[in-house]
Amino acid sequence: MRWPRIGLWIFPILLLCGRVSYSHHSFSAVYDGTKETTVAGAVTQFRFVNPHAMMYLDATDSSGKIVK
Repeated sequence: MRWPRIGLWIFPILLLCGRVSYSHHSFSAVYDGTKETTVAGAVTQFRFVNPHAMMYLDATDSSGKIVK
């Protein structure tokens, strides 16, 4: 009988901890979530720098010029 009562306390605490860690990064401060952008190009570099990964690519713009 003791474990179900402990679970009733642990489960909400874990849910709250997940919410706190999710709010660490602000999506709207960096990205516009209402706009979708598609980019086609050649991947030139991957960087795995803690805590984020970055991808660099060479793409052509509307005038046909290669843009990094």
